[in-house]
Amino acid sequence: MAVASFMIMTAFHDLSAQAPRKTIEVTTEQLESCPTGKYDATWESLESNYSVPEWFKDAKFGIFIHWGPYTVPAAGSEWYPKHMYNGLSKAHHEKWGPQNEFGYKDFIPLFKAEKFNADEWAELFKASGAQYVIPTAEHHDGFAMYDSDLTEWTSVKYGPKRDVIAELSKAVRDKGMRFGISNHRVENWDFMYPSLDPDSTDLFDPKYASLYGPPQKPTENSGMGPSEEHPGPHPQNDAFMNEWQYRVMEIIDKYQPDLIYFDNGINYRTMDPWKLKIARYYYNSADKWGKEVSIQSKSDAYKAGSIRDFERESRAPKEKTSYYWQVDDPIGHKFGYVEGLKLQNADGIIRSLINNISRNGNLCLNVSPKSDGTIPDDQKKELYAVGKWLSKYGEAVYGTRAFGENKDGDVRYTSKGRRNLYAFLLKWDGKSAELPGIKASDIEEITMIGGGKLKWNDKDGKVFVETVTPADDGPATVIKIKLKSDLTALFIGDSITDGGWGRSAGKALPSSKRNKTDQNHNLGHSYVMLSAAKMMAEDPKLKCNWLNRGISGNTIYNLKKRWKEDVIDEDPDVLTVMVGINDVYKYYRDGGTEDFDVNGWTSAFRDILNQAKNANPSVKIILMSPFVAEGRSVDSNIYPQVKKSIDQCADRVKKLAKEFGAEYIDTNNLFNSLTSGNPNSTRWLWDGIHPTPAGHQLIANLWTERAKKKKLIF
Repeated sequence: MAVASFMIMTAFHDLSAQAPRKTIEVTTEQLESCPTGKYDATWESLESNYSVPEWFKDAKFGIFIHWGPYTVPAAGSEWYPKHMYNGLSKAHHEKWGPQNEFGYKDFIPLFKAEKFNADEWAELFKASGAQYVIPTAEHHDGFAMYDSDLTEWTSVKYGPKRDVIAELSKAVRDKGMRFGISNHRVENWDFMYPSLDPDSTDLFDPKYASLYGPPQKPTENSGMGPSEEHPGPHPQNDAFMNEWQYRVMEIIDKYQPDLIYFDNGINYRTMDPWKLKIARYYYNSADKWGKEVSIQSKSDAYKAGSIRDFERESRAPKEKTSYYWQVDDPIGHKFGYVEGLKLQNADGIIRSLINNISRNGNLCLNVSPKSDGTIPDDQKKELYAVGKWLSKYGEAVYGTRAFGENKDGDVRYTSKGRRNLYAFLLKWDGKSAELPGIKASDIEEITMIGGGKLKWNDKDGKVFVETVTPADDGPATVIKIKLKSDLTALFIGDSITDGGWGRSAGKALPSSKRNKTDQNHNLGHSYVMLSAAKMMAEDPKLKCNWLNRGISGNTIYNLKKRWKEDVIDEDPDVLTVMVGINDVYKYYRDGGTEDFDVNGWTSAFRDILNQAKNANPSVKIILMSPFVAEGRSVDSNIYPQVKKSIDQCADRVKKLAKEFGAEYIDTNNLFNSLTSGNPNSTRWLWDGIHPTPAGHQLIANLWTERAKKKKLIF
C-alpha cells in the first residue's frame, strides 16, 4: 500500500477541560482503497464468502506472545502503562520517580531486547508442537513492534531498533508455521488516562502526543469495549477510527498475516463500518496472495467473517459447539512478563488442549518473554513437555475434528476421516473403562497409539476397554478406535472428472453446500461413473463407495481450498486426481503473457498430496495427467502455449507419482495419438479439452485396467 504523506491534525472530542486527541489525517480515498474481489464491506458478503480456514481447524495449537516496553518494569501486568498512572502510581513513584519525570515513554529506551533471537523463539515454538504464532504488533500502550510509516513510536525507531514483527514473521514461516498479528490499538483511546493530577504526569505533554494520544477522559462507554450496562456507542471519534483502520491496512500489506487478532475494544456495533472495511481489504488481499486467512475477535464483534476467541480457558465452551473457536490462555497468571510469574504446568495445558479440540476449538497459549528478549527457562520447560506429548499423540490432535458431545465424564473424542476415532482417557487407572457413545457393531479394532491392540468387550450395549497397563502419559492416555467401513474410491479434479460437464453449465455446488451422497453430476458420462459401472459389473459383490468430487472449472487453488472437506474427511482407500487443464487454459485464455508458473503449480500439487498421505499413509493414489489437443474451441493463437505448459505439467505429474509411490496414467498421450492428423478427432474431444462419451470411455478403460492390474480395488 502506497502510504501518502500526512499531516498532524487535531481531532476535537466533546469533552471539556482536556487535551484533544491527536490523529493523522486519512483521506476517504485511502480508506476506500481495496483490491478487487468477491468481498464487499457488508455482513451479507462475509456470510456468503467467508469460511474458517481448514489449516486453522487442522492446526489446533498456537502460541500467543505479549511482549513490549511494559516488560521492563515487570510488575502488575501488561497493563502497567495504565496502572503506573493509577493503582500502581505510588509503587512506580518510589521505584522509578515522579510520573512527570519518568513516564511510560522512559521505559522505551530501556526496552533494548538485546538477547532477542527470532530463530530461537521459532525453534522453541516448533518444538512445543505449535502450528501458528501470534505476537502483539501493538498493545494498548500504543507502541508499534513493527516498522510503520504512520507513527514514529515503533520498535525500529526506538528501543530495540529492530522490526520485531518482520523478524518473527520470517523465522516462524521458515519453520513451517503460520504467522498472525494481534492489534489492540482501539483500546489506546482512554487506556492510560490518569487518576493522578494530569500535571503530575507526562501524558499531556505535547511532545509525546503521538504516543499517548493524549489519553481521553473515560466516559461510561470505555475504549476497552462495551459492558452490559453501557453497550454503545463507542467513545472514539471518527478521526481516531480512520487512523486505526489505515494502520491495520498497513500491517496487512507489510506482513501478509495469516491471522489478525482484535481484542474487546472492537466489540461496539457502532464500529461496524470500520470493521467491515478492514475485513473487505484483508480478505480480498488474501485472495490475491492465494492464502486462507482469518480475523479473530471476541463475543460477536464480527457478526460473520471471523473466528470467535475466548480469553482464558475458564471462559471456553464446556460442550461441543456448532461453530469453530479459539481460547487464548496465558502460560502464567499474567499475559505480559512479571517477576514471580506463576505458571501452569504442561499437564494442565494439555488437558485444556484436549477439552478444546474435542469441542470444536483451538488453544493459543500465551508466552511471556522478558524485556531482554529471553523466554525464561521455566516457561521453556513446560513448552517442551507439551511438545513431547504432542510428538507422541499428534495423530489424535492435528487434522482431527470433534466427535460426539464431549460434555462431561473422563473421555474426550476426536475423529479423522470415516474410520479413525481417538479417545482421550483423562483418568484411566488401567482397569476396565467405558467408551461412552460408541457402538460395538461399528468397531473393527482398538489399539494404543504407538502400541499394540487392546482387548474390549460389549456389556449390555456398552463398550469397555479391558484391563491393561496404562501408558505413563500424565494428563491423558490416547487410544485409537478403527471403525468398520466399506472400501471407498474417491475421484477429484476439474472438468474431466465432472460427472456430466456439458449439463452442469459450471454450476456445481461448492463443497460446503453438499452432503456426502451428492455427486452433483452423477447422471453424466464421466469416466468416473463408467469406471464404477465396469468394476461393479465384473464383480457384483464388490462393496465400494464411488465418490466423485470433480467440479467444472476447478483449478489447483480450488482443490486446495476444498481438500480437507472433499478428500481427507472422506478418507478414501483409493484417491484419483486429475487437475491442471483449467489452470493452464484459463491462464492463457485470460491474457497471461509470461510462461505458466509450472513450478508454483507443482508445489501446490505436492502440498495436497502430502496432506492426503499424512491423513492416511496407506491411501493408494492414482494421478492422471492433464491433457489438451487441438479442437474447435481452443483458440489457435494460444494453443501452442497451452500445449507446451500442459506437457510440462503432465511431466511434473509423472514425477510426483514416482515421488509419492502413486500410479500414473498418461491421458495426454492417449488423446494426442487419437487426434493427431485424425479428421474424426471430434469423436473423442468436442473442444480440445473435454472428451465426448467415447473419450470418457477411453479414460475409464485405462483407469480400470490399472486398478485391476495393481489390485487397487479387487
